[in-house]
Amino acid sequence: MSELHNASASPDPRSPARVQQLLAERPELAAVRDHAGRLPHHLAASYGRSASLKLLLEAYPEGAAMADNDGELPHHEGARSSHVESMEQLIEANPAGLLSTNARGERPIDVARASCSPEAGGSPEAVAAMLSGPAALVRAASATRRSSPPGSLPPTTRSARGHHVEVRMYKEAD
Repeated sequence: MSELHNASASPDPRSPARVQQLLAERPELAAVRDHAGRLPHHLAASYGRSASLKLLLEAYPEGAAMADNDGELPHHEGARSSHVESMEQLIEANPAGLLSTNARGERPIDVARASCSPEAGGSPEAVAAMLSGPAALVRAASATRRSSPPGSLPPTTRSARGHHVEVRMYKEAD
């Protein structure tokens, strides 16, 4: 794990300054993966380090679309941990990430529903952040059935904050 990974996950209030310094000195560190295939973006999202995540997204915006070894984007990490501000940043950077499925076929909203519910000891705020994001894409993502084929994308093109994404709508079975 790189020093940038450590700084991105750290709760120390000085960590965003350290992240900024590391990125200024060695911007290529933003694209370095750890043993689990995670970028610093994944850790910042997982631990809710929104100031560090903002810097990482500015330095390497492609990181919002990079999956780790389990097929998870930073969106999955933020959703699992119920970090609303991180989710908002990730949705802004990569709205299509809401439709991405991990190795278990789960989208970020599925992960949020399972781990952020009051029954699981979490908060439903991450789900709310996803539902209030780029409206057309989020509605399509939340309407897509869990039983839909992993990685499948849709026929209807919608626009979400300038991003054009195809969204397949699945009919609910009676």
